[in-house]
Formats: sequence, C-alpha cells, structure tokens
Amino acid sequence: MADWEYFGCLRECRGRVLQRAVCTAGAGASLSENFNAPHASLSENFNAPNASLSDNFNAPHASLSDNFNAPNASLSDNFNAPNASLSDNFNAPNASLSDNFNAPNASLSDNFNAPNASLSDNFNAPNASLSDNFNAPNASLSDNFNAPNASLSDNFNAPNASLSDNFNAPNASLSDNFNAPNASLSDNFNAPNASLSDNFNAPNASLSDNFNAPNASLSDNFNAPNASLSDNFNAPNASLSDNFNAPNASLSDNFNAPNASLSDNFNAPNASLSDNFNAPHASLSDDFNAPHASLSDNFNAPH
Repeated sequence: MADWEYFGCLRECRGRVLQRAVCTAGAGASLSENFNAPHASLSENFNAPNASLSDNFNAPHASLSDNFNAPNASLSDNFNAPNASLSDNFNAPNASLSDNFNAPNASLSDNFNAPNASLSDNFNAPNASLSDNFNAPNASLSDNFNAPNASLSDNFNAPNASLSDNFNAPNASLSDNFNAPNASLSDNFNAPNASLSDNFNAPNASLSDNFNAPNASLSDNFNAPNASLSDNFNAPNASLSDNFNAPNASLSDNFNAPNASLSDNFNAPNASLSDNFNAPHASLSDDFNAPHASLSDNFNAPH
C-alpha cells in the first residue's frame, strides 16, 4: 500500500468496520524514500515497527516522542526533524542517527536505546542530554559533535566513543563510572565542567593538546595509562591522587594543577615534572614513583 493510499484510507475508514481492517495494513508502511509530511506529528505512542524513516525524511513538525516504537528505523541520511524530541523510552535499536542528522530540540535521554547509533559526522543536537543510562555502545561522538548541554553521565556506555576532534560539550560531567576505553579526549577538547572522576575508565585517553577541564579532579582510581597530560594542560582543581595510574604522563610544559597532591602510590615513571611546573600543594609522598622526574626549572612544590 502506497503512503498516499494509506493516509487516504485513514480519512475514509472512520467508523467503517469493514474498511478498518484494510486500514490496519498501514502498520506495515515503510515511511521511507523521500517521505514528505511537513505537518505530521508522528507522536503519542507511534507504532510503526517496520518503518525505516530514512532517505531524506522531511517532517519538520514531527515530535517522534512518547514511547516511540520503530525498531527498524534508521533515522539517517539527512534526516530533517528539527522539532523532534526523541525522548521517553525511545526504541530504535537499528537507528544510525548519523550523516548530518538535524534535530536541534532532541533530548536523547531517559533510557534511550540505540545500540547501533553512530552519533557522528556533524551531529547537531545542542539540547541533547545524552544521560540516564544512555546505551549507544557503537557511538563515536566525534567529528565536530555539537551538544553543549550534554551531561554524558550516569553510567554512560559508549566503549567505542572517541570524544575527539573539537568536541564541544561544556556542561559535560564525564563522571559516575564513565566507560569509554577508546576515548582520546584530545585536540582542543572543551569540557570546563567535567569532573573526570569516580572510576573513570579511558585507558587510551591522551588528555593533551590544550585540554581545558578546570574543574576536573582526575582522582579516585583514575585509569589513563596512555595519557600525556602535557602541552599547557589546564586543570587547576585536579588532585592527581589515590592510585593515579598514568605511566606515560609527562606532566610538563607549563602544567597547571595548583591543588594537586601527587601522593598515595602515584605512578608516573616517565613524568618529567619540569618547565615551570606549578603544584604548590603537592606532597610527593607515599611510594611516589617518577624515576625520570627532573624537578627543575622553577619547580614549585613547597609542601
């Protein structure tokens, strides 16, 4: 049944028991291939399990919210739904949400389930929260990702996320058992409110190249063995304590961490701790391991 036949049928079959069964066949509609319904709402328990909602989908007034059920939807290829909310138990496990996706009012929150979503390639969702048990294990979250209000917290699961290439999420917390083992967190990463604490797991993170996270704590079993923590690193509230593990960290080049303690089994064997290092509260105690440290060039650690 063509889309025009389905919607025409809906107009004709009101109150007609005989034709209502025919209209029900519309549940198999694909709603794809240049779908054009600029005034459609597609909301309130929308049920189209076979819908693809792809290929230049145009529904700028669609809300796509309230228990949306479209498990086979792809929601890709220049998807245009600027008023869509994509929230409240959204179920689209095969959705890609990629390729210039445009949904600036989308929240992408509350048990969002899109395990195959990529969320990449100039993704535009400035109001997205990406929180509350967000499940997108294949998401890349890279390539000029724009989500300035995203929290990226509360058991966030995106093990393949890169979080790199001018990532913009100034309100992100990146805390509470954050799991992104392949994240790089580099290249002008901007997350000034990030905490990067509480069993943070990002073993491949570099945390370099003008990293800006002034409120980061970098504590509590922080695991980033490949982190460099160099090149004008700015984390003035970082503690760098409690079994900190960053064996390849250099901690050099105007490193700014005035509240760092650098204690409790600190492990940074390749750290140089030089070039105007500023850590006035550092204790450098409790099995401190930094055999290559030079502690020179105006090193400031009076405690």
